[in-house]
Amino acid sequence: MQEITVYDTENSPLSDLVQWDSDVHIRLIEDIIDKAYPVHFFNQTLNEALVVKDSSYENGRLKVKIPNFLLTQPYPIIGYVNVEKDGESRCLCRFRINVRRKPKPSNFVYTESYDYISITKVLEECRDFSSAASESANAASDSAIKAQSYTEGGTGTRDGEDADNAKYYYQQASIKANAANTSALNAKASEVLSSTKANEASESVEEAERYMTLSESFARGGTEARPNENVDNSKYYYEQAKRISQGLQGALIPMGTIAFYQLSTVAKQAGYMYNITDWFVTDNTFKEGAGHKCPAGTNVYYTADGYWDCLAGTQVTGVKGEAEEDYRNGDVNITKENIGLGDVPDRIESLEAMVKQLAKEVLYAKPVEFKLLSKPPITGLVGQTITFIASLTLDSSKMTSKEILKENVNDITWVSSNTTIASVTGCSVRTRDNITGSVYVNVLGHKSGNVTVTGTTSNGMSTSCSAVIT
Repeated sequence: MQEITVYDTENSPLSDLVQWDSDVHIRLIEDIIDKAYPVHFFNQTLNEALVVKDSSYENGRLKVKIPNFLLTQPYPIIGYVNVEKDGESRCLCRFRINVRRKPKPSNFVYTESYDYISITKVLEECRDFSSAASESANAASDSAIKAQSYTEGGTGTRDGEDADNAKYYYQQASIKANAANTSALNAKASEVLSSTKANEASESVEEAERYMTLSESFARGGTEARPNENVDNSKYYYEQAKRISQGLQGALIPMGTIAFYQLSTVAKQAGYMYNITDWFVTDNTFKEGAGHKCPAGTNVYYTADGYWDCLAGTQVTGVKGEAEEDYRNGDVNITKENIGLGDVPDRIESLEAMVKQLAKEVLYAKPVEFKLLSKPPITGLVGQTITFIASLTLDSSKMTSKEILKENVNDITWVSSNTTIASVTGCSVRTRDNITGSVYVNVLGHKSGNVTVTGTTSNGMSTSCSAVIT
């Protein structure tokens, strides 16, 4: 198996990608790749290959998109290209792309659509194709005999075939042409017989032309001399025999493009494959049963056990949210309104805040001691800011840090007994360690009088300090 180099869209060699990249297209440039082939992708976590069928081929380059699913995992991506050569479809090309690990971006949105084929499915189809190959071999032999019958006869398969074939009519045309030439010479040699011979020559020419036309009709058709001559001639049966014989190598035999309603009237042989031009719903003649929706362009083939089977499998034909009435096609964007979640907050920050608050309530340490350090009352003048100090200690058995200590200080509620005399304008904390901190409370005096300032923690502990404003 040939190891090949992968290129990016700028035609530079590509050996590494980064986890959480998306919609990455690669290019494969090898002489053995001469058209758009399916590309099989997988990594060490998968038991089934992801098969990307919608590759493109232009200017000697095969372009294909890597499934986004594989880029969500930090594992090497292995790829195979099924190359068709000499009637065989084989995995002859292999490539490898490393994926470097990276944290998941906060705004990452996963989108993907891919087909995959399982090993079980492949084995089942191989068994069907083996049976189809045996039947197709018989069909090829029958068509070859029929081609010989219409070419020169002698097969014993049709009544009167020895006088109803391309070779016979060609010989008759030659005889009539010679007769026409002889009659023309006799006409010149004998004036008495000239009129009669001339007529005989004219009739022989017309009959020769008729036999030549019939000879061409039986040989290859296209003369409009016989009904159905284009599918009832030596060339047609030869090409059918050749097509069926070649089909033995791949088992599936493309038989053309038709509408779904025509499927019940076409020829049915194991391995015969038709492309359906319109979307349809399967019935009981299908391997997967009735009621499956299939899009336009689906390929169906006839199995050895007498069922139609869809090569592409049943696909999604429409999408809608729970709150919608109609299905939509194409690139569909599902919003929260479409699924009935219009009242849920738009931004993920609200969820993060809820998680943070839950962790704060369950995991973070709470105050176990809240006491006044300053000696009351504190005194100050009208218009002056005065400060008193309190001490806050956290439960050391829970999660603690300087940030958690500061959050507990910020959660303290400060209340003045008389805000017309003085009010609290703010507080700050100086941490000694992750457990204990000194809280500095600022009080602004408004007019003369006595006032008490009380602080209460989130878990209900409190301390107070009196002040005298003069």
